[in-house]
Amino acid sequence: MNVPNTLTPISWKYGAIAAGVGLTQGLGLVWYSDQVFGPVWKRTHPVTAATMTEKDHATALAISAASDTAFAILLTYLSSRFFRPLTPTDAVLLAGIISGVQVLPKIGHAMWGKQKPDEFFVDHGFDFAGNLIKILCLMYIPY
Repeated sequence: MNVPNTLTPISWKYGAIAAGVGLTQGLGLVWYSDQVFGPVWKRTHPVTAATMTEKDHATALAISAASDTAFAILLTYLSSRFFRPLTPTDAVLLAGIISGVQVLPKIGHAMWGKQKPDEFFVDHGFDFAGNLIKILCLMYIPY
């Protein structure tokens, strides 16, 4: 494991950030589709014809992409300063750690029955997969 020190320069990889965000957004379109995990997700997030016309989905998608980009930039900084994954195993471990930290505040909801285990997996499995995609893009895309 290569642990950079505080003097290690930050290497901003804008192409990797864009690829990671684009691939994660694409994964979200497939992950939450009716053919994959959409029906499970819709149990806790009811979507009807009325809500489809009431909501501004373009704004929601833009906000999702912006927050995804901000998180990818944070991952770039963290991987440049504190932990530079060298192997796919390192990437899986780092994605697991980050996803675990993201899940910690929400475990209570799963334990107290606000979310069923399959619904919990759908939401947080996607978070793990998105984190892993972004980390792998930062590892393997050089620009």
